[in-house]
Amino acid sequence: MEISRVSIDALIPDPSNARMHDEINIAAIKGSLAKFGQQKPIVITKNNVVVAGNGTMEAAKALGWTELDVVYSELSGTEAIAYALSDNRTAELGSWNKDILGKQLLGLSREGFGIASIGFDPKQWIRSGKDESVLSEVEFNPKLPPDVQKESKDKKLTLLVECESMEALEDLFSELNERGFKVKL
Repeated sequence: MEISRVSIDALIPDPSNARMHDEINIAAIKGSLAKFGQQKPIVITKNNVVVAGNGTMEAAKALGWTELDVVYSELSGTEAIAYALSDNRTAELGSWNKDILGKQLLGLSREGFGIASIGFDPKQWIRSGKDESVLSEVEFNPKLPPDVQKESKDKKLTLLVECESMEALEDLFSELNERGFKVKL
């Protein structure tokens, strides 16, 4: 695999890219690029169409970068489409060890690193104040209505959850499954 440096203006966003990059995602990619530089090349065809790395290209342009490191792929047609989908999907299918992640984010925060710049909301992960610590899943203690509390001692209950995105739904689905809940879509 040979890495080349190419002008961003010569790169063509994949017109059939199924992966969408919202403002939050682009901001996180920009934060990573600004802090660490480009640590891995994007993948392009021989015609300079971006197969993997469309979000990176968009973020780099927004930062005013003029060049990116690339690798040229021999894939074309359906193979290039399948690879692009696979590249995005395999990243989605991974999950986090939330204990380790929380501790790492707290450590970074204590060192003065702005975790928001890489896409992590400190309010979701870190309790601020004198006893700064990692927020625990156990701290989620919903107040059920009194009639549900009385009825729920020996009954199975169903919880309806509305998520803002498919990614949030997938994360919650995985987390609840891992914790032993019976989960259906």
